[in-house]
Amino acid sequence: LEFLEDFAEALITLDRDWNIVYINSRGAGMFERRQNELIGKNILIEFPENLSPEIKEAAVKAVSTKTMQSVTVFSKIMNKWVESQLFPSDKGVSIFFRDITEQKRFEKDLRETELNYKSFFDQAEDAIMITDVKGNFKEANINFCRLLGYTREEIPQLHISKMIDPDQLKTAPIRFDLMQKGQHIRTERRKIHKNGSK
Repeated sequence: LEFLEDFAEALITLDRDWNIVYINSRGAGMFERRQNELIGKNILIEFPENLSPEIKEAAVKAVSTKTMQSVTVFSKIMNKWVESQLFPSDKGVSIFFRDITEQKRFEKDLRETELNYKSFFDQAEDAIMITDVKGNFKEANINFCRLLGYTREEIPQLHISKMIDPDQLKTAPIRFDLMQKGQHIRTERRKIHKNGSK
């Protein structure tokens, strides 16, 4: 069973009566116990609060349907987010636990960053728009929409060329080729309002 000790995840194998048949060192560490103290113990009796209802339900479903189940829960006992994958067998189920607390923290920080960016984007006094490298609009803030008379719902359906003076485009076309190479381009353009005014 040495190869089971090499898993990065915690591993617990249970029989159909919820007795611990095998647990690797990382699994024992999650419960702050030694491996030899846990083999043969009933996990529902030994750790009634650690095995969440979601994991119990997934274990029962894995065995009854003979399909792998996956569940992510926050363990109040360990104060960690844990991702569990449950693999059934004829004798019970093997559960791989992975601590994803850092991943969850990163996702939370990312959401907060996105919210902060969106708040800045929407509240900026400047007219700001975002396009892809071909000039198709992806997004525009409120002041940009007010300046040119479009709604935010209309913006994603438009191309930037529709909002620039066509005479200027003839003499100074948009250099999408340079933008696709990552070059920064700074130019002044005469904008066209939705009603056709310049």
